Amino acid sequence: MADIGIPPLPLQNHGGAHASTPSRRERDETYWAVIVALSDRWRVILCKDEIQFILQKRSVPSPNTGTWAGKSYSTSRSGLIAACSDRGLLSEPSVRQVLGALPSDVRDYTSQIDLPPAKLDWPEGNDAACLGNLHEAAKASSK
Repeated sequence: MADIGIPPLPLQNHGGAHASTPSRRERDETYWAVIVALSDRWRVILCKDEIQFILQKRSVPSPNTGTWAGKSYSTSRSGLIAACSDRGLLSEPSVRQVLGALPSDVRDYTSQIDLPPAKLDWPEGNDAACLGNLHEAAKASSK
């Protein structure tokens, strides 16, 4: 990676290029917004709503494909790096370089790669319930 000032783009990195049609399902191998493959079983993606970075783990080891599941959710580069560090995923200098090249906030990332701002489609007047569900999902997936 020659210029670490430019954030990695989905499908233009060593973790997202695939011969198949890109998928919009985060669990799929061919998900469109893979930022970086950390190893055969770990990767970082931009969530489908483009509001957070997700650290994912593949359900089974290679050569099986399995599905990808979120293990950590973060809106900041520092939170993502901390989650990767906690799991011992920063041993490769190239991984540290790619993560370090990310903007400090996911909104900055989406604006730099020319994605429109995310719009949350939450039921009117039910914000507390939606936020509670997101919090519970994040807690459960980090176990």
